[in-house]
Amino acid sequence: MGIKKQSNLLHFYQRVFSGTLCVASGFLFLGVLLGFAPLSSLEESSPEKKVSPAQEKQLTDWEARLEYARLLRNLQRYEEALVQYHMLLKEKPSSNKVQIEIAQVLYYQGKHKEALELLEKIPPEAINDKVRLQMAEIYQALKEYPQAESIYRVYLKKKPQADLVKFKLAELLSWQKRYEESILLYRQILADNPNDIQVRRKYAMVLMWMGNESEAAQELEKTFKE
Repeated sequence: MGIKKQSNLLHFYQRVFSGTLCVASGFLFLGVLLGFAPLSSLEESSPEKKVSPAQEKQLTDWEARLEYARLLRNLQRYEEALVQYHMLLKEKPSSNKVQIEIAQVLYYQGKHKEALELLEKIPPEAINDKVRLQMAEIYQALKEYPQAESIYRVYLKKKPQADLVKFKLAELLSWQKRYEESILLYRQILADNPNDIQVRRKYAMVLMWMGNESEAAQELEKTFKE
């Protein structure tokens, strides 16, 4: 009699436990639908969906060729890069992006005039600050100093703390023997970068060109390790 009672009791607990699991599973599924439960909680019972990475972002032939041209440029295989860039232009002859990058390659090859001629044909609104600064460097290399100076000054109005551009302008002014203007910029740079040895040495050279040899010697002395 005791064994029968135990058997009935065990059967009762099994039914309750099974029913509890069903209810819990139902609440879990409902929670996923309503956003209360993480979807990961059903991962074991749901088949995993595999999505090919190519389905999310597909590169066209044109885009792939553009990346290839950039790789060749970065590897300094400039002639090969230019071949790819010109193939891109055949498909999209009005692409300012490609023309700008061709100009950059020409600049890296030392073909400053060709690079500048190409950049000057591009609408100004299509040229960003980075490319404009590269144009300033080309003007500087061609000794067309007023054009380079204009670009540097416009940029510094927008970003007065851009010390690298300030340095380029200071150097440019010194080449034109505008020493006082150059020195003013060098002092501004050194105020923010007192430990920059190369800037201080450039500053000392301008002081020397001005004839202020005593101060130039003091500035050069600061650049030597004790």
